Amino acid sequence: GAGGAIHILQSSLSIEDSSFIGNTAIGATAGNSFGGAISIDGLGGEDGRLLVTRSLFRDNRAYNSGGAIHLNMYENSSRAEIVASSFESNAVVGGTRAQGGAIGGGGTSSGGATGNPVIVISESLFTGNSARRTAGADGNPREDGSGGALAFPQRVRLRIVNSTFEGNPAFG
Repeated sequence: GAGGAIHILQSSLSIEDSSFIGNTAIGATAGNSFGGAISIDGLGGEDGRLLVTRSLFRDNRAYNSGGAIHLNMYENSSRAEIVASSFESNAVVGGTRAQGGAIGGGGTSSGGATGNPVIVISESLFTGNSARRTAGADGNPREDGSGGALAFPQRVRLRIVNSTFEGNPAFG
């Protein structure tokens, strides 16, 4: 249930001029489902990088985190860059967390120089993305989604430049 199109473990990734449409990461166990289109668990050590340029993410679905992309980065030198890309109608549709209808995740601290990576989003569009938690999950009766477009509950250094966010609800 991780990465409907791509699952990366400890590796860098560059994507250019690509489309990710209608992918899902909805496994039998909601707790292990992340990243409707792409799930990244580490970027391969120091200076690991995710670069997404001029790409479209539409109608992707996941549980828990990242309707389109889930990022779990470690080293402070890790970097994710989203440039001139569109995120349209992606959703986190349930699970125990429901964070980041388009992009969710952040930096996991594992000691030393870890847990504070950089995310830069520029010239991008986020429209119609949403996050909704499964009512009753973990004993919480509410839907309690967070970050209809973006959610980084783990530490990051985030920079957003010349981007548009419109109609991205977090339900609950």
